[in-house]
Amino acid sequence: ELDYYFTVKATKGDNVSEESEMYYAYGVAAPAVKEATDIDPRGGYTANWDFAPKATGYIVTSYQVYTATADETGHAVLDDDFTSVESEGTPETPSNYGNGYEYISLDELTTSKGWTGIGVALANGMIGCNESHYVQFNLQSPVMDLNNGDGKFKVTITAWGWEADALMVQCGDAITGEMIGEAQLVNFETQGLNTATLEFEGGTENTVLLFYTYNFGPFFIDEIKVEQDLKKGEEVLTYLSQTIVDGAENSCRISGLTRGDNLLYAYNVASIREEFSNYCTSDMSEKVYVSLKGNVESAGNDESVNTVYANGNTVNVVLTEDAEINVYNTAGQKVLNMAGTAGANSFDLNGNGIYIVTADGKAYKVTINE
Repeated sequence: ELDYYFTVKATKGDNVSEESEMYYAYGVAAPAVKEATDIDPRGGYTANWDFAPKATGYIVTSYQVYTATADETGHAVLDDDFTSVESEGTPETPSNYGNGYEYISLDELTTSKGWTGIGVALANGMIGCNESHYVQFNLQSPVMDLNNGDGKFKVTITAWGWEADALMVQCGDAITGEMIGEAQLVNFETQGLNTATLEFEGGTENTVLLFYTYNFGPFFIDEIKVEQDLKKGEEVLTYLSQTIVDGAENSCRISGLTRGDNLLYAYNVASIREEFSNYCTSDMSEKVYVSLKGNVESAGNDESVNTVYANGNTVNVVLTEDAEINVYNTAGQKVLNMAGTAGANSFDLNGNGIYIVTADGKAYKVTINE
């Protein structure tokens, strides 16, 4: 919450200059994140954090978390063939996307979210960049978690380009801005599609790949796969979305998620500060992990038919058709009976503890902890 200022003096031997003017150390702290609330097993939760001093906004980034249940060789951290890119353009006569002078998000085009680019051009089923001798047009991959496998990973890519040109693939860290290793090449031995597998080292939790051509010619990526070996228990975080939130808010709803046996979700938050034409962001907060199962445990039944979850002392039961709902405590006493209807049904339970909810012949264990 404090303001900081500094001044500078120059020295040479015993000589010391006068003090410079006082400079304001403009910045903002990362917020302290809190546990997620309002977890909906159907695909949503609310991210929460404490207000940060001087913050005028927040950036909420959400991730999907995959945990390896056994050692894996060649786990696909990124796999995209750009079939979602629909365009009348071809590599020889592409269609332009964006104004060509600033980086733009490509989320509306791609299956994997987080692609950006400058000078973007489209061909049906492919995405790339136009020719330019003045600006280095390029694509940037989503931020990838490549910290496992001792940081070693491989990139298999099929790309189109001019004969005798080459696609440069550079690895870097999205947070520090540092380049990782030397750029590697996909040589275009003939005009058209060329495939290569490149091996990298030094992957971090925030790895990004940069794509551009050696001779400033056009290029188009048709397919790309980034793979890394995993050991049992290692996690891979995949970027899902980023939301800008006004500084008056300290929560954000994340929705549209997929539920899977080995899937968790996570989020972190950075502060934004805008003041007197100055703009800065903080470091990222710690990550908060979220299970869509919430505090619900299956009692060995298929959970695809009905969904049962608890928020506070409220139990929610989602039915596909009308069915009787019963609730029992751990002593086997029935504490509630109601006629459930197709859709969402809610009721409150008084008293912390474990309860068994039965509906349509299936049982679910919920924990009430107000």
